Amino acid sequence: MRSIPKLILKSAKAAATTYSFETEGEGFKSWALCTVNDHTGELLITSDWGSWSHRWPASPEALGHATLTAFIGDRGDVDYLARKLQKEGRNGTCFSAQKTAHELNRLLCARRLEDGRVQLENRLEPEDWGRQRDRYTEDGLPLFSHRSVPVPTWRDLTRMERLPYLTAEKARELWGAIKSLGNDCGRNRDLFWERLPSIPGFSDYVTDEPWEIEITEQTFEDKALRDIVLPALIEACKATVISRKENPT
Repeated sequence: MRSIPKLILKSAKAAATTYSFETEGEGFKSWALCTVNDHTGELLITSDWGSWSHRWPASPEALGHATLTAFIGDRGDVDYLARKLQKEGRNGTCFSAQKTAHELNRLLCARRLEDGRVQLENRLEPEDWGRQRDRYTEDGLPLFSHRSVPVPTWRDLTRMERLPYLTAEKARELWGAIKSLGNDCGRNRDLFWERLPSIPGFSDYVTDEPWEIEITEQTFEDKALRDIVLPALIEACKATVISRKENPT
């Protein structure tokens, strides 16, 4: 059995500054603690909205500034800092089942519009009904339009074109099922893609490659980091740099 390694203290340096923030106004206050360590190049943020961290090379040559504090204050780039703080897999966006469902329903509506037009273009005139009544394709459309323009039969179509006619009733049924699934799944990507194929008729009427339509949205945590926490930290670092210049130790 391997022994548990013991950590030995190598040094202890007070090179970190912790900035404590809270929201203004009366009532409940949200908070954020931002620790900038000029010795190690670490930035650590804990807050009501989430926790983030990143470590830069601490040398002035790597940073292009004397300290990490000066780097943050002078650069003032919220997007850069937010991307560094949010590691791979937490890049500020997440899967949106609702928006993905909305896009799939948009395709469904386009399909219904197309099939509705086909139905109108190929309808029989009343006087032709008796003469043409037995000449239909397997999807229920007549073989000839009122303009005597031939319509391809079911067997003339390629496999990708062999899709059943989408009625208004079936379109409403699918639309409601897809929307409900989007509302139920939230950010749960795996659950959404697992349940989507089980909607009767989805692959026939909408698409058999739904994964190509995947919509993401900004997370609440990312918005708070960009709009609330980082702007306050950047201003605090700027003030610290100015104070250090005016009061050198």
